[in-house]
Amino acid sequence: YAALAERARYVVARDSGPMHLAAAAGAPTVGIFALQSDEPDRWAPRPEFVENVALARFAFEDLMLHRLQVSIIPRNRSSLRVAEKLGLRNEGTALRYLEINGVWEDHVRFAITSEDWAQKRDLHLREWLLP
Repeated sequence: YAALAERARYVVARDSGPMHLAAAAGAPTVGIFALQSDEPDRWAPRPEFVENVALARFAFEDLMLHRLQVSIIPRNRSSLRVAEKLGLRNEGTALRYLEINGVWEDHVRFAITSEDWAQKRDLHLREWLLP
């Protein structure tokens, strides 16, 4: 991963191992950090929505990307719910998509394009980012 990060123009990642590897490799890195608190009513009710909307906003408005894609193991119901609630387009299931711990796992693929973002932007910002 570090070799790939060294060649990357940008790396956008959650606060995670890959984000720290990319930063250590010297890649321009954007970390996505969700607001969290011991008082759940103090911040946005679902940090995973906040960080994903912030990521989409950065990807489409700052980096001028055309498309974001996410692939989710079907048994990961929480992540499936986030993708569906954000209105990402379900593009079907990729069979035996990725080998994880020696097992080939199917993944449901979701995507959003810059055109989709333009239509959903204001609603998502009002609901998840703006006070």
